[in-house]
Amino acid sequence: SKDKGPYPYHIYLMDNRMPGMLGRECIKVLREDGVKSMIIGVTGDVILEDQQKMMQSGADHIHPKPVKIKDLRKIIEDWAISYLS
Repeated sequence: SKDKGPYPYHIYLMDNRMPGMLGRECIKVLREDGVKSMIIGVTGDVILEDQQKMMQSGADHIHPKPVKIKDLRKIIEDWAISYLS
């Protein structure tokens, strides 16, 4: 298989509360490393400021927990349509 570098994925689901590093910190690192893939921030945080911080770090979309597959599918479909047009 062809080497796609250290970030081979088209879509990332990033939880905001991870051990060792907040999701928004990880998103910032990915963006600084040139990752252009879609990043969906997943969070149980209801505080708008926390959600805004994820967006400011480079997330393309924020989705609350629990994640429902039908909602995730719609987010990805909408992104793919805009990405391909």
